[in-house]
Amino acid sequence: MEAQRYPDDFNGITAGAPAMNFTTQNTFYHGWNGLKNTGSDGKPILTAEKLPILHIAALNACDAEDGLKDGLISDPLSCHFDPSVVECKSGQEESTCLTHVQVQAARDIYAGAHDGEGDKLVLSGPLPGSELAWEGVYVPPAGSNRTMSSMIAIGTLKYLVYQENPPSNYTLSDLKFSRDSFAAATRLHGLYDATDPDLSSFAGSGGKLILWHGLADPHISPLNTIAYYTAMEGIMGESNVQKFARLYLFPGGYHCGDGEGPFNFDLLSPIMAWVERGIAPFAIQASHQRAGIGGPITGKDAGLPPDGHSGTGMPTPRLTTPPPALPGKGNVDRARPIYPYPLTAVYNGSGSIDDAKNFVPGPAKRSPAERLQWLGSSFYAAHYEQWCVGDGAAMTCKAAR
Repeated sequence: MEAQRYPDDFNGITAGAPAMNFTTQNTFYHGWNGLKNTGSDGKPILTAEKLPILHIAALNACDAEDGLKDGLISDPLSCHFDPSVVECKSGQEESTCLTHVQVQAARDIYAGAHDGEGDKLVLSGPLPGSELAWEGVYVPPAGSNRTMSSMIAIGTLKYLVYQENPPSNYTLSDLKFSRDSFAAATRLHGLYDATDPDLSSFAGSGGKLILWHGLADPHISPLNTIAYYTAMEGIMGESNVQKFARLYLFPGGYHCGDGEGPFNFDLLSPIMAWVERGIAPFAIQASHQRAGIGGPITGKDAGLPPDGHSGTGMPTPRLTTPPPALPGKGNVDRARPIYPYPLTAVYNGSGSIDDAKNFVPGPAKRSPAERLQWLGSSFYAAHYEQWCVGDGAAMTCKAAR
């Protein structure tokens, strides 16, 4: 939002897992997931102890689709996972499988909020590979019936998203998943959301932007960030966007940190180098550690082709983010380079798959255009912002300052 509304405030911004579609994220996304995982008795349908079963099945279905079986789903957008593969068979011990009702809850969560005609009210549900991170969000921890999704959604619906608050007895079950409900809940999109893809003013003043997102984020689908970056390219042109912006997607990364994939990294050094010395980032070196987030990343660059060229026309510097210590040293058990979207990281076929130096830039792979279509597609428009002033009782909004 700073880059969009106040382009002169900062000359370097890193934005991770941005909740740019605030109005739909905190109403339909979390409201749908909270409701779909709640039974008629008020208890959770899909419970925390079943998530590892679901996750292993997703890995079995999609781990190898990127050409390397490494315990990570690096291309979840190409994953076609049907949770019915873990539905309990006749006579099977229920602790080792999902009931039919639990399978349906999982299907609904993956599908994301939609209306009765199948029109999407959110860009995407969580992607395959994120299952272990559902606990505490829309799957309550053991011994609890409360979910963060339900609490976030009801607070946003009752006190924030509408110009006039609904009655005090409004409950989450009052949320309707329809076009009319979508229109009513997004009337303040121009105030709350940060989806303006025209950053010409920010770029024109020398601003640099690094967007990043974990592909296993359970809170905010990375498709939101991919859609925004794609819209930037559509509005400003791909070559112009590459002059000032990058997008990095981290396989196995949860919401803003943690996860099964390498998701510890340094973005402060790259944004400073870009702003202060004109060195555009290329490979971001990420690590996974055995316990905890870990400390700062140090070392020397690895993971670039010998000539430092990406092979896609994207400018490539010779200096990028230093990698973490090699696996086996300290607390690090895996290191990988993460290349700017839409590039992928490909194992070179030699050496440890946990060592960053054994990976090179792979072919560009963009999100299919149809995955980016939803009822809010028009939100990614230039200069839609509303500027609002409150007088203590009501807000007055206009299209420009």
